[in-house]
Amino acid sequence: MFKRVPDRGSRHPIPAGQTMPPVYLSRHPVSVAAAPGAGGSVLVEYTLSPRALIEAGEALWLAWPAGAVTAASTDVLFAPAVAVRAKATGADGFIEIVE
Repeated sequence: MFKRVPDRGSRHPIPAGQTMPPVYLSRHPVSVAAAPGAGGSVLVEYTLSPRALIEAGEALWLAWPAGAVTAASTDVLFAPAVAVRAKATGADGFIEIVE
């Protein structure tokens, strides 16, 4: 028999030309999907920096392995990331996170 896993997913819209606010993570690993709008791209970033540095605007943000994507993409972040954010270029986009 299979055990039902509770839904721990969330969707975060990203307006074109903007970086979304950080999403703080509580579990690891984390699955992240990025979906750019037509003609656009989305770059997902994560940080290992503590929350205090994130809130002070001093965190070191690292690009996810796929880089800027122009089609729907997914990856698993195995690093113990503290937060995830994303930037949309050229069109609105969104990311989905499952912890």
